[in-house]
Amino acid sequence: MNPKESEKIMEIITSYEKKGMELKSIEVARRMLEKNMSLDEIAEITGLSLEKVESLKRN
Repeated sequence: MNPKESEKIMEIITSYEKKGMELKSIEVARRMLEKNMSLDEIAEITGLSLEKVESLKRN
């Protein structure tokens, strides 16, 4: 495998890791919403934007 191929594979792995972390944050935020935690606290703890947390609450 040449260096360019290795670099591309690492980019793909990193992308999947980031997506997985985001999905886990969304899962945690939904649980926090069920516990009636404040939107600001949820955003701060999960690292999600306040807009994203508000969107989760609406859906």
